[in-house]
Amino acid sequence: MKVSVKEIKQCACGAEIIVLRKRGSRNKCKKCLLRTISKAWRKAHPDRCRQLKRESDARNRETKRIRERARHAAHPERAAFRMANWTKSNPERAKQLQAEYRKRNHDKLLARYAERHYKKRLTLWSNKEEIAKIYANARILTKITGIEHEVDHIVPLKGKYVSGLHVEDNLRVILRYDNRAKSNRFPITAPNA
Repeated sequence: MKVSVKEIKQCACGAEIIVLRKRGSRNKCKKCLLRTISKAWRKAHPDRCRQLKRESDARNRETKRIRERARHAAHPERAAFRMANWTKSNPERAKQLQAEYRKRNHDKLLARYAERHYKKRLTLWSNKEEIAKIYANARILTKITGIEHEVDHIVPLKGKYVSGLHVEDNLRVILRYDNRAKSNRFPITAPNA
């Protein structure tokens, strides 16, 4: 079967269009034609599009997170710019999300605060993950018992006679009352004679 080419046109995207029949000439290639049809369908069915997007996001949530983290790591300045713009345009939602984050990650925030506050006493060999776990344990004990617990420095950071470091081996979880009563004292016991 011989097919005679009637005409060759060029699409707006740069692709060549071969017109085989004279039953109405196309001005778009297949990709552009499908794109136009899809756009028209999306405009006519916005609710269905939102539903399909939600379903797709639910199926591919983890993959999407991985891609977003990679993109943020590759272009941190763009991510910061986007986040700042979003926060400016959605201040109420941003406040709500920040409050939820603070509620969920209270122990992490306390560990970060402690890290900044005790920066001079933080060493290169201190294990930040272990320190964060100790703060998390204090939060868990508070939730379980209903009695406030705090992270205490066994050897105080600014003691009268001795000063300690902000490292995992110098931290323990005790009752808030006991921590406040101890203050920055370190009990020095005399050796047995």
